[in-house]
Amino acid sequence: MKTSVSYSEAKYYSEYDSATILMHLQEEFSIPINGICHEMLMPLYKLCFNTPYSYWNRDVAKQVIQRLENLYLQNSMNIRIDEVAFDFFLMGYNAYMQISETLSDMRDFNIAQELKTRMYRLPAYTSIVEGVLSNLLRVIAAIISPITGIDYTSQNRLANLLEMANKNGFSEIGSKVNVNIRNSINHGKVSIIKEQNCEKVRFYYTENKKSRSMEMLISKFDDEIDSMYDMVSGVLLALSIFLNNHIEILQVNRQEKTYISFALFALELSLPTVQCSSINDTGNDKQLNIELQVVNTNRDYLFQLSVMITIIAYNRYRNYQSYMINLSSTRMQGGWIRYTNEEAASMYESASNICTCVKQAISRNDAIIFPPSTEHIDLNEIKYFVFPNLITDKFKIRHVSDCSTPERKRLKAHLFVGDTKSREELLNIIDEAIEWLKGVKNPPAPTMLRKHGDMPADTLYINVYKEDARKNKNMFPANSNFICFVDYNTSGNTTLVHGGMPQTIWNSYLHEHVGLKRIAWRNSTYFTRHASNIGRNDLCPCGSGKKFKKCCGK
Repeated sequence: MKTSVSYSEAKYYSEYDSATILMHLQEEFSIPINGICHEMLMPLYKLCFNTPYSYWNRDVAKQVIQRLENLYLQNSMNIRIDEVAFDFFLMGYNAYMQISETLSDMRDFNIAQELKTRMYRLPAYTSIVEGVLSNLLRVIAAIISPITGIDYTSQNRLANLLEMANKNGFSEIGSKVNVNIRNSINHGKVSIIKEQNCEKVRFYYTENKKSRSMEMLISKFDDEIDSMYDMVSGVLLALSIFLNNHIEILQVNRQEKTYISFALFALELSLPTVQCSSINDTGNDKQLNIELQVVNTNRDYLFQLSVMITIIAYNRYRNYQSYMINLSSTRMQGGWIRYTNEEAASMYESASNICTCVKQAISRNDAIIFPPSTEHIDLNEIKYFVFPNLITDKFKIRHVSDCSTPERKRLKAHLFVGDTKSREELLNIIDEAIEWLKGVKNPPAPTMLRKHGDMPADTLYINVYKEDARKNKNMFPANSNFICFVDYNTSGNTTLVHGGMPQTIWNSYLHEHVGLKRIAWRNSTYFTRHASNIGRNDLCPCGSGKKFKKCCGK
């Protein structure tokens, strides 16, 4: 049994040679680093080799790690990271990863500067200071409190945490923080100043009981955000190195089924090529869910990966009825492989049972792996693509979305027509909307092949409403704001059963076929009944393919 676990762990962790991280850190820092533990491999990898993580402030990182190591040498018996302190580390780390993605995505996003400042710059600064720095400082507070004899762990205010850091040898952290900017943002005292050749941000704050303000160019504020980000990167790197060097101080019960223990296990399972984004369960020991983001999308490899992860997970948590390995990738639709407790135990006991267990999972449809997309596409185009809206004096089209298939370009949209008076007027508006929507470009999909581009749409699904209200967008017959559902197809036929909604709701509408449009009316206001010349056994004019008596003739 141990052999099975040992082999799985050795095979799994052999995917990445942590020696490259070790060499990089040893070149940067004078302290001894003997190896990279599984728990800290992913944070250290990102901070060493990925941008913008790797722009960390050298002065901050070196001071923090040197100070922590000195404290450990002097007081190793008193230094512990309990679950509360580690939770602060996790909160800081997760906030850091989120804001890093935002910085990467939004820095070069070309929108109006005022909008970009309010949507990106101000929240980014707050997230760096409050979400990342404050939580990492709480970890430092937990480390030094038993050594100094002063309980810093109850400190919540940033100013107090910075004061704690300055008093205890972490002065580089405080020197990089502009508390006035943070206070201005948190209190909503920020304005955007537009001048002839530039735009500025003005911050209002109170200092020594006097109202003050400070202006800086947008470009200078960008530099301030970068400076703060690089500073917290340095703090995170130092804490990660410290935990890596002294993982024994981490006092977390790894056998418990809590957020903390699951999060620690996820860190253990994370590699540059296989990142475990989360681990959770469904309660009552029913199922353990392990979310993996993978680089290698080879089908055989993914099955091998699922086996290794299941054996490692079973070794720690043995009482779950099933183990679900969820797989996602940039170029592959999400899939999964699920093993029962009996199969996990069987693979854990002997490698000779693995093939049988995999075949059993496949035979009962507990293994779904989609082939990756190989289409040459621009991922940035997809990431930043936004469907247009159309606003005229007669109607509005909003909420355009894509539901295309490899064979058909299909778009969905909401059409708002106001207080349209007549059926003819409404049908003309619908036709205008169709002509515009047909020409809307749709982007490719990163994970699957679909028809895309500038060619006319084959199919359009349009929800028609009176007013563009925040609510009242449902399609229930009782919603007076809803007028009808339009199913347009160049062939005149549809493959959308019951309009994509429950049959009971679909049957409550009044159905009509108008040219290439199938229209499902909420009520009879605009409906023209064609039943007079239709026999009960004739095909229904709505295009359902059913007899009239079984469809609209009810």
